[in-house]
This record gives sequence, structure tokens and C-alpha cells, in this order.
Amino acid sequence: MALRVLLRGSTVCSIIRSGFCLIAYAIHANLYNPENIFCSKDGGGAGNNWANGYTQGEKVYEDIIDMIDREADGSDSLEGFMLLHSIAGGTGSGLGSFVLENLNDRFVPFLPNKFAAIRKS
Repeated sequence: MALRVLLRGSTVCSIIRSGFCLIAYAIHANLYNPENIFCSKDGGGAGNNWANGYTQGEKVYEDIIDMIDREADGSDSLEGFMLLHSIAGGTGSGLGSFVLENLNDRFVPFLPNKFAAIRKS
């Protein structure tokens, strides 16, 4: 299972919403189910601000957890989660922190594997 969460209305979200999905033609076409791509309706992004990403996480939490629950229910033996996120900016760090905290409360025992992406200047 793979989920993609975007808080900013980007080209990817526009393409997905238009019905023409470039992901279907990509090398990794089977990585993302189109139902597992979340694009925020606000489209403003987190503005490279951890607190803003965390706060927006509270607004979109139900949509994201519905996607996670759907995929977890379809699993034969759920053993944990792997989260790949940025530790800079707002979406990866703020929203990522919010989702990790709530997954910890929702799924017991919670076994996360976290991988942080750091941008090299």
C-alpha cells in the first residue's frame, strides 16, 4: 500500500482531478492507486511552516485516516507502517508529525518505520 498526501494544489493534483493520470504511464504505475492520492481542497500548502502543516493535518485527518483504514482493512497481516517524509517545510514535517501521533493512538501496537528526506542546499 502506498499513499500520497499533498496539501498544495499542484500540477499532479490537477492532472489527477482532470481524469488524465500521468502516474498510469510512469515506470512506477502500480505504486499509487489513484484513490490513495490525497490533494487538499484548500490548495494553499503548508507554506514551509511546521505549525501550519500540523494545523492543516487536523482539518484533513479524517480523509487521510479513511485511506489508511481502507488499505489496512485489505491487508492480511498488518505489521506496521513506513512513512517517508521531509523534515523541512510544513507538509512533510508538520502534517507528518500529526499523522504519526494519531496513527500511534489508533493502531496498537504501532510499529513505525520513518525515513526523513533532507534537502541538500
